[in-house]
Amino acid sequence: MNELVSVIIPTYNRISTIERAISSVIHQTYANLEIIVIDDGSTDETEEILRKHWDDKLIYIKMKVNKGAPVARNIGITYSKGDCVAFLDADDEWFAQKLEKQMALLNNLSSDFGLVYSGFDCINSCGRLVRKSLPVEEGSIYSQLLVSNCVGTLSTVLLKKKYLMNISGFDESLKSCQDWDLYLRLSRICKFCFVNESLTRYTEGHTFSRISSKPESVISGQNIISNKYKKDIDNLDITLQAARLNYVGRIMLSGGAFKVGFNHIRKASILGRNPFFLIRGFVFFIKIIFRKFIMY
Repeated sequence: MNELVSVIIPTYNRISTIERAISSVIHQTYANLEIIVIDDGSTDETEEILRKHWDDKLIYIKMKVNKGAPVARNIGITYSKGDCVAFLDADDEWFAQKLEKQMALLNNLSSDFGLVYSGFDCINSCGRLVRKSLPVEEGSIYSQLLVSNCVGTLSTVLLKKKYLMNISGFDESLKSCQDWDLYLRLSRICKFCFVNESLTRYTEGHTFSRISSKPESVISGQNIISNKYKKDIDNLDITLQAARLNYVGRIMLSGGAFKVGFNHIRKASILGRNPFFLIRGFVFFIKIIFRKFIMY
């Protein structure tokens, strides 16, 4: 089957990268797609560039004021006509066969599979490879997602729209963790699968430059997730609860919430009786500082 795929690209003042992102969609080997760009109140030349180069190839929606990525993505979903939806951030890009390989896999699985993701190459703002991430979890992965966001960036994800509509899209109250929350809710109603290779280039920006990476937003997002799924998190065994605390602590370190992050890792070390959490947390912190002040 050759279903229509709706590609949703939210953007806000990403004039330096939006052309690259859109170009990577236009050059997909999977041809039956539509491109929906939601300009979330940009104040740069985004509209001029898009209308000049791709006015006839995309649906362009300009918002008067910036309302955040969850709102922009939900607006994109309402405009989408495809049976499947894929998300691409304006500073990321896809490899040419990304959609083709994901659609081929999804169409060969039973109907209870609703989301397919892939690995990704994480690059810095200079285009240098920072790390590679390959998928591990598939099937019914709600318990795994309670511990960590094992799927990763939204730019790797392709999903059936019917499941997305079933959960009413993104939680617009979240300034961070929108992707993790979406995966958690989706994993309650459908199975996940993956293509075991990197099909996306994810740009890891300056640690504190993104709204979702500001310390206060990171802390708020993590607290909302913890409270929203508290009952199920409390039912995890002690080892998994410790692993979750360690994961959340590292996320907070990445977002600049150093004190709170180390506090989570300390609790993980005590709960899991694993002193290596603290040692690895400190090493992780050093790597963050190195990437922020040296690699960029």
